[in-house]
Amino acid sequence: MKRNLPLFFLLFSVFFTVLLFVLNNRQSNLSRPVISEDEFFFREKNDELNQRLSGRQLANITCMDSARNMFSLSDLTDKSTLIFHFSEHHCGVCYEDEIRMLQAFFADNFHSILILCSYESYRSFMFFLRMNQIRFPVYRIEHRVIEWELNEYGYPYYFVLHPDMKISHIYIPNKAYPESNKQYLEGVKRFLLE
Repeated sequence: MKRNLPLFFLLFSVFFTVLLFVLNNRQSNLSRPVISEDEFFFREKNDELNQRLSGRQLANITCMDSARNMFSLSDLTDKSTLIFHFSEHHCGVCYEDEIRMLQAFFADNFHSILILCSYESYRSFMFFLRMNQIRFPVYRIEHRVIEWELNEYGYPYYFVLHPDMKISHIYIPNKAYPESNKQYLEGVKRFLLE
């Protein structure tokens, strides 16, 4: 009987380890979020846009600050920077929600963000700034001065601009999928902090 005791403990340990492994996997599978078919399509479309547009060279556009000073975009980005672009013609709630989320996500890292917004008039641009108290650098650019298909979707969008004026990490957020938007910002923040 004493000779079988170590074998019994060994078998019990193996059984217990396998049981814990199975229970842990079952719990992991239960905690994974299930996404809808629409959200899956949304993610696929963003992935396809990112693959197709990443690596393109962005034109060195002119940007205006709130004091009417003019800058070349290349002068504003000496390192990889997350750009959020929106137009006054986009859904106001959409870009305002994104700006709030940006301020929460990058509360300790404002120097990695730049907001480019398109307003017809300087007065409208200043009204927007006064109403929103944005802590990031915000610049006004002409409508459609960035010429690419992202403008055709009619939504605000993100991209990372590198010092060589090449782009990556393109993403069009959608307020219907806050978890996807959050995952994008978390991933970009990790990328920028590397």
